[in-house]
Amino acid sequence: PRDSFAVKRKVRFALTLSLLLCGICGAAETTTPLLTLRKEHPRLLATAKTFSDIPNRAKKDSVYAKILAKVLKDTEGDLLVPPNKFEIPDGKRLLATSRAILARIERLGMAWQVTHDRRFADRAWVELKSAAEFPNWNPSHFLDTAELCRAFAIGYDWMYDAWTPDQRKILKNTIVEKALKPALDNYTNPKNSRFVRATNNWNQVCNSGIVLGA
Repeated sequence: PRDSFAVKRKVRFALTLSLLLCGICGAAETTTPLLTLRKEHPRLLATAKTFSDIPNRAKKDSVYAKILAKVLKDTEGDLLVPPNKFEIPDGKRLLATSRAILARIERLGMAWQVTHDRRFADRAWVELKSAAEFPNWNPSHFLDTAELCRAFAIGYDWMYDAWTPDQRKILKNTIVEKALKPALDNYTNPKNSRFVRATNNWNQVCNSGIVLGA
């Protein structure tokens, strides 16, 4: 089935991205994250050095090089298709759209960092602007909201230098209005806190998405 193929493709990309970043990223422990927050971008999941090291690693590792080539090839394909639309086919979930946008923004953001080819940032903006204009991010099924929050956080951060001040403002305001405010209702209202104390993947997906957005 097409849906099954799409899910497998997204899982493969997530694993591919993890492999490319694996071994490069590091995290420093701190008790005052806002005071020690890097001023430079990118700073979510990876740094400028993380990305600048990728081509060098590809020159030394043929498998790594093939993975990078596959990601860049898929990203070239992203340039040829329209942005994802607001669609809730079952009347409940926007999740397929949210995940498709997230995967696309991760690809485009990585391609932008590795190549600094303006086409990738421009295409990412088309995707982000379209999603920013969605009526909402379907907070009643909060996985959808969290995935889009992650997409916008990564899009804002990884392509920060590509954006104008107005574009950054749009991205920040969208995160606040469509993700952080609905999340706050979940954190403060016990009736709406399904994901906050969940013991399944809702917990890590939703909370991590909101943390990245914040």
